[in-house]
Amino acid sequence: MDNIQTLSRRLRLLFQFLLVMVPVGVIYFWLVAGTELDIHPLLGIGTDVNIYTDLTLSFQTRLAALTLSLLLTLIPLYALVKLIRLFKNYEKTEVFTLENATIYHQLGRCLLLWIVAGIIYGGLMSAALSFNNKPGERFLELDFGGYDALGLICAFLIIVISQVMKTGYQIAEENSHTV
Repeated sequence: MDNIQTLSRRLRLLFQFLLVMVPVGVIYFWLVAGTELDIHPLLGIGTDVNIYTDLTLSFQTRLAALTLSLLLTLIPLYALVKLIRLFKNYEKTEVFTLENATIYHQLGRCLLLWIVAGIIYGGLMSAALSFNNKPGERFLELDFGGYDALGLICAFLIIVISQVMKTGYQIAEENSHTV
């Protein structure tokens, strides 16, 4: 059990670090996107703004893109808060509890929401980044790919597993009261 507690503590600390760094990273991205300081396309990270426009991003466009990105980022931040709570429970050796089953259910729904919101986000972001282009060169791009389908399958699996965990907890509770 000590291994689980140690690993849980490390993962909780990682998730707490990410809870701070993810929004910082999103803000940083939109500060440098499309500038000579932008190394994100070289790393394959984030949105390559050059595919939507040849124009320099205006302040209003950056602000719109940042706002959209931060709105989408709220979903994984919520998931990180739930993961932090889950691993705090594991640190306290509270493993098979109703609260943990509920957290798994919330994480599954969060992943489902993130996939759907990501599709909408892609469309809104393409429109925002290409808004200053000439008429006829503006984009509205909606994308649903294999990773999205895999994400949906994983979300539904997590939700089903959470239901199994809740049922297992209820059966264990009933059995604990049986003499």
